[in-house]
Amino acid sequence: MHAWLQKNSWPGIQENRLKPRAPLKGWAAVYINNECFFGDIVDVAANGIALLTPFEWKLGQSTHISFSLPETDKPITVKATVARCGVTLDKSLWGMRFVEIKDRDQGQIELYVRLHLTDRAREKYRAD
Repeated sequence: MHAWLQKNSWPGIQENRLKPRAPLKGWAAVYINNECFFGDIVDVAANGIALLTPFEWKLGQSTHISFSLPETDKPITVKATVARCGVTLDKSLWGMRFVEIKDRDQGQIELYVRLHLTDRAREKYRAD
């Protein structure tokens, strides 16, 4: 996990997660106000994605995000909102909540997460 300082009344990523997340390496294209930004993917869940990027966005801002999973042949494109933000020394860690996603894409993400959960995450969600 990246060391980062919390801001914007975000009590912590572990406490807020509704769905388990799995690490994912790669990049995502984020489309906001007809502009395209790129971010490094940190992890993914069935209901959201965490991105590390030097760009600044507003909480609640609407976006479209396009990214790929290693086992898929087509990019996944979702409508999302900027849900959380934390900062590191040179980048911001953004939590993006999916608000519109195709059932097929959500199913692929859920399968990916089940197959790639870290041991710590697997224990946490097994206990819940």
